[in-house]
Amino acid sequence: MDTAAVILYYLVKALSYIPYYWGYVTRACELTSDELKFYQPGSLITWVQFSSSKKGKEAHNDPMFSTRNTYFQIYSLTGRPIKQFSNFPNEDEVLFLPHSTFLVFNREVNVDAPSPIPDDGICADAKWSTEGITMAGGNGMGAELNQLHFPSGIFLDDDLNLYVVDGFNHRVVKWNHGSSVGELVAGGNGEGNRTDQLHYPKGVTVAKNGTMYICDGRLLRWEKNARQGELFISGAKCWDVHIDTQGSIYYSQAGDHEILKWPGNNVVAGGNGEGNQTNQLAYPYDFFIKNDKSLLIADGGNNRIVEWIIGEKQGIVRAGGHGAGHHFDQFYQPMSVVADQSDTLYIADYDSDRIIRWFKNSKSGIVIIGARGSGEDKDQLNRPSQVLLDKNGNLWVNDDMNHRIQMFKIDKSACKT
Repeated sequence: MDTAAVILYYLVKALSYIPYYWGYVTRACELTSDELKFYQPGSLITWVQFSSSKKGKEAHNDPMFSTRNTYFQIYSLTGRPIKQFSNFPNEDEVLFLPHSTFLVFNREVNVDAPSPIPDDGICADAKWSTEGITMAGGNGMGAELNQLHFPSGIFLDDDLNLYVVDGFNHRVVKWNHGSSVGELVAGGNGEGNRTDQLHYPKGVTVAKNGTMYICDGRLLRWEKNARQGELFISGAKCWDVHIDTQGSIYYSQAGDHEILKWPGNNVVAGGNGEGNQTNQLAYPYDFFIKNDKSLLIADGGNNRIVEWIIGEKQGIVRAGGHGAGHHFDQFYQPMSVVADQSDTLYIADYDSDRIIRWFKNSKSGIVIIGARGSGEDKDQLNRPSQVLLDKNGNLWVNDDMNHRIQMFKIDKSACKT
């Protein structure tokens, strides 16, 4: 091994002992128009050399960058902060090691290009606020009607009224849109298995007539304004439940690694034991009914999202499936998934405290909310267990361990009309 290779080896080894820096950095460089063509949203780019950057989102305003034609704003997960070792400590430098890989989230150039717009108006260039607005709870852990205690599921009706499965309070609470206090609509009579009680409920869906279907290990039907429910399906081990446009009811049995459909109570996904084969699931938590034709499944134990066409014997991996982890092509116990009309996925990545956006046919996702460590600040999440899209494209997140429901507003200004 020559001297240069030895020096490089020990340099990389020494740098690997420096803790990672998580946060925004900026890098400036000179690229040709041909080189820029490779930087398309959703693509993975590997830089083979050492790559220097400066902490901060707005570092491109620094005069030292003024002669460069390309600026990268990067959310660093693997960069090494080297300010204390640098000859230029005022630069607050973050160094990426050779062969670091980056996911292109977005690009802005000085020409206008039309963006395709699906019917819901969510184009590829749409963005969401990184700071959430509390729509329910957020007043500390508790049992008052302005509080929640480990909420586990949410449902939005057509008027944006919010139903919250308040797990450790053994109840379902309805928050009328814009209200600061909820209304008890099911349970609230202590933990138990009577039909007027709930036992750590997990999921709820609401029919057009106001009837609720509630999962608490059982599957209960609870009529609007009723004081108690009734056992809807005997023997169901229900985790989450949804209704399609025809009135058929689908429910997951996470512990049995399957999803069933009523009427008939037939297995429509999984049902072949716990496993990671394409005909198996492992702890399917939440799921999303796509156009009444297929199910998008948060296959939590397999750290992947599976699409399963109703009537087929196996599913297709749409996202993840590369083991548990925090990289952009991985999940760490995904709990929930929804899709917009362009078939882009939005995933609640529970143990990574983030919401991932995953374009169709992409190999990696994009963090759009969270990933700033577990916390209770407006830009943080603490174990997000469900995500919903409302009719306007805003994202609603069940922020489990912060005892609150957060809404993140969409910005469609980049979508061409």
